[in-house]
Amino acid sequence: NISFSNIRFENNLKTFSISDGRPTNPYQVDFLNCKISSSPIEHINTYIENMSLNLKNCVVENSIISTQGNINLTLVNNDFKSNSNITLSTNSTVKNNIFYNSTITNVIIGPSITYNCIYPYPQNSSIYSQPGNFSAEPHFSTSGNGSQLFEYSPCIDAGDPNDDFSNEPGDNGGRINIGSLGNTSFATQVNPLVHQVLSGSSITFLGNYFFKANSEWNINNSANVSANAQLIINPGVKLNFNSAATLLVKGALNAQGLENNKITFDRIGSSGTWGNLSF
Repeated sequence: NISFSNIRFENNLKTFSISDGRPTNPYQVDFLNCKISSSPIEHINTYIENMSLNLKNCVVENSIISTQGNINLTLVNNDFKSNSNITLSTNSTVKNNIFYNSTITNVIIGPSITYNCIYPYPQNSSIYSQPGNFSAEPHFSTSGNGSQLFEYSPCIDAGDPNDDFSNEPGDNGGRINIGSLGNTSFATQVNPLVHQVLSGSSITFLGNYFFKANSEWNINNSANVSANAQLIINPGVKLNFNSAATLLVKGALNAQGLENNKITFDRIGSSGTWGNLSF
């Protein structure tokens, strides 16, 4: 096996290339906390034996990740930016990632694609119909290492609810962050005095999505629930809509508050009106 950790790959013809799955080649290649910029990764396996390519807590910019053949591709808690392109293999797990101006192509047999933020709205939106996927501006901070999220980012506490989040600072928010800093000591915390924000040209819940109980959100533009998705709004949630912003439900809406912990739909600010719920 080969493992790369805390390494920057920049402006390479190829970051890494394996052309087949012969026994002399590694069966597993891991990238952990790496930055890959303008440096393609190519992994081709023409043999029967499965091989693995794993990226976790990485930032990939302007790069292509290409896999073919019997390869288990796992992409967990990464940032894909600036026209990066990922070609999935037959067995792929894609989870808790931010795809910012980046795309996934060549989806073939049933990959698992869950709890990702994709922005702008993807043309091949049907591949993101599994739970937790949404399209909205992720709100990267301009300071720090460029992967830090503003404290109002919708990617905070939005990852797979079954994943470990114990390395995140403070009270962790009870759920792992999406993106390359998820479950790390650099993860951004939600400020209870700051509302999380959904904004962008086409806010869309692509798969089943839930607002956690007692959270408060500002929805700056109209939002959509895809035809095969269900939006679950838990007790105590408050959704504040910008002027004329609407929530268009093409799929399903499940909003059930409690007598002593109601769900609230309201406007942003002290004047004006918001749009409506539309079905």
